[in-house]
Amino acid sequence: MNVTKKSIEQYTLSGKTKDGYDTWGKIALDCTESAVFVQISSDFGSWSCWWNATGGDPKKFLMKISKQYTLQSFSSDKAYILDEKETLNPQMVAFWDNIWLPFIEELKREIKEEKLGGI
Repeated sequence: MNVTKKSIEQYTLSGKTKDGYDTWGKIALDCTESAVFVQISSDFGSWSCWWNATGGDPKKFLMKISKQYTLQSFSSDKAYILDEKETLNPQMVAFWDNIWLPFIEELKREIKEEKLGGI
């Protein structure tokens, strides 16, 4: 068995929900040229997903994927869909609004800085 060690990027998010509750999340990215392993721990749950064909920059891939695809990738169908009408689980919606979207905004900021030569 081979064991390797690698540094990964971790993003820590903290703040308030729209309802004024404290919230937090940690998102870890293990990126290659065209793949990404995402691990999430948050108030709303813990998930992970491996995307091995991002078609290029993994961070740009994460910025482009849809809400439905993202939530389905991070959860089992039972956690995502509450009934046959495909209603979103409130925990997953709260994760999307309070953790995922601010994380994506940070990725956009990073990429913009890189293009401007700030990093």
